[in-house]
Amino acid sequence: MNPYQPAGKEATAAAIETRFKQYENLPMPVVTDTRVTIELYPDQRYFQAQGQYTLENRTDQPIREIHLLTFINLQLGEVNYPGATLREAHPEWGYYIYDLATPLVPGEQQVLQFQTATAPARGFRNQVDSDDVYMVYPNDVVHNGTNLYSPFMLPFVGYTKMVEHKQAWLRANLGLPPLAERMRAHDDPNGLAQALMVSHLSWGSTDVTIGTAADQTAVTAGRLVDEWVAGDRAYFRYQSTTPTRGKFTVFSARYDTYRTEDYRVPIEIYHHPQHADNVALIAQQVGEALAFYEDTFGPYPFEQVRVVEFVYYDGMVFSDGGTVGIPEVLVWKSDATGAGRESLVDWVSYLLAHAWWEDQLIAADVAGGMTIREALSAYASELYQRSQRSFEEQRLAKQQLMRDYFRQLGKIDFQEPPLADIYNELPIARHKGGMVLELIEQQIGQAAMLTALRNFLADHRYQTPPYATVLDLRDAIAAQAPEGDQALINELFAEVLTYQVGITDATYAPLANGQYRVQLNVEAQKLITTNLGQQTTAPLEMPVMIALQNQDGDVIYEAEHTLDGMESSVEMTVSELPAVAAIDGDYILPSSFLPDNTKPVPPPRRLDINSRASQTSFYFLPIRTLYCCTGCNPEVSPDLSCVITV
Repeated sequence: MNPYQPAGKEATAAAIETRFKQYENLPMPVVTDTRVTIELYPDQRYFQAQGQYTLENRTDQPIREIHLLTFINLQLGEVNYPGATLREAHPEWGYYIYDLATPLVPGEQQVLQFQTATAPARGFRNQVDSDDVYMVYPNDVVHNGTNLYSPFMLPFVGYTKMVEHKQAWLRANLGLPPLAERMRAHDDPNGLAQALMVSHLSWGSTDVTIGTAADQTAVTAGRLVDEWVAGDRAYFRYQSTTPTRGKFTVFSARYDTYRTEDYRVPIEIYHHPQHADNVALIAQQVGEALAFYEDTFGPYPFEQVRVVEFVYYDGMVFSDGGTVGIPEVLVWKSDATGAGRESLVDWVSYLLAHAWWEDQLIAADVAGGMTIREALSAYASELYQRSQRSFEEQRLAKQQLMRDYFRQLGKIDFQEPPLADIYNELPIARHKGGMVLELIEQQIGQAAMLTALRNFLADHRYQTPPYATVLDLRDAIAAQAPEGDQALINELFAEVLTYQVGITDATYAPLANGQYRVQLNVEAQKLITTNLGQQTTAPLEMPVMIALQNQDGDVIYEAEHTLDGMESSVEMTVSELPAVAAIDGDYILPSSFLPDNTKPVPPPRRLDINSRASQTSFYFLPIRTLYCCTGCNPEVSPDLSCVITV
């Protein structure tokens, strides 16, 4: 029924890159308007699409050929463009080249019509279409719970890096250039003129009609302007209402719908009927996060928020045009208490934040582009969650985040890039990027940080080329920072930094005035990663927060300290009995070394010397101060009669 395919599509993807990457910088038009009708057939598990792009030449030279690329197992049907002739067709690789009889001159627009389809399913296959091709998603229509991402359903215009392998060892085995050589420089003119990843899409509009089985509901981005039934088919038409990136995700299933208008815009939840337990909580978190983001970053650009459940494909979540797609295993079936609730809030708030950091600005297709979307969405989500958590909940959540991230980081097979050089290393851009922005916030203050981000968004909202770069983000933050923090901000974007802080020893001594002198011996250093698995150490060179708690867990001391070196001693005086000391107790510094951040503060070590004449207790401290109490029992009366420094 189906041909056997060897595991993975490694050779196919490598052949596409080897053969067609030569066309990466060839001038291509961009899509400014997409109109498409998509017919889903859940019972037969395939789809057909018929649509048109409005193409515009935004380069400074005539375009004489158009290249179309389709992803794995997507069939390209009839293509119509005035005066276009098919010069090369490579269906095994999904690459097609058309010569234009009349060049498309700068500023000119023209319509390209196309058809795409997948074949009806027969029997079963030995693997899905996207196996082993990172960030390429399958075009699988399923019986109930379909999701299809438009860049893989419709043709790309021009070559895209999305087809390229992202694993360093695999690239080496296949004779492909190293990962670092795939990135464009921050000032590359071709990269500045193209959108990150989906380089053929620019600001424009969408008009999407979806046909599906009569017992299913189809959902995508935009305003639902019409719906009807024709025979055994149900149809839904959606149109964009604001400038859009031109990408969208199509969902279809036998959904139950939950709707609330308790917030500024309606919130709609489309879910499997048996997965209703968390729906009200999801809607609540969407509504509260929405209000928080609008107060913090500005207006939400869409008329509603939709959250949609779909079947599980590893690593896939979506946020396009106010429609958030989350697979069933992440939040819908979770126990919404403890870690399950944390995960639910994290996913919902992180994906909703894309409405500000992807749906309102375009990152240029240069190094560091993904950092803009991922780091800012992660930071916004963390900012919201911080406002909802208690001090202890926040501390534990940050601790778990760092544990999870650094475990994941240990699995990569390439040198970790700095934030300014990330291309498609999504976990690093998201988690490390969010941590770095929070660290910068602590240094320059939250008010300065939020002003910087609002200015950055205002400067680049719906901007045409040249698009925003990570250096624009860095400079917007630096513009709001004190002069003394400029070097640190540049370093955090340009270098791969982690930190190691800990308390090696802690003790206190009571003073005659009823207060307590506390001494901490601390280690604090930054680790600079220069090559895979290689690090050098340097002094911390930034203030770090040190705190003390009493036996009830209340904070009795909290202040920033600038440490002299990688090992130093810190003294402080407090009016309450200290119990626990912490350095970077909020886990602001990205660190894989967590156990030593806190330490109990014991009383000074004591040696009792007994004689017939008297009983004397001696306290020995690392700072060479000797406290003595003559003629008394320190267990009963801690008051001191003398202090001797030796």
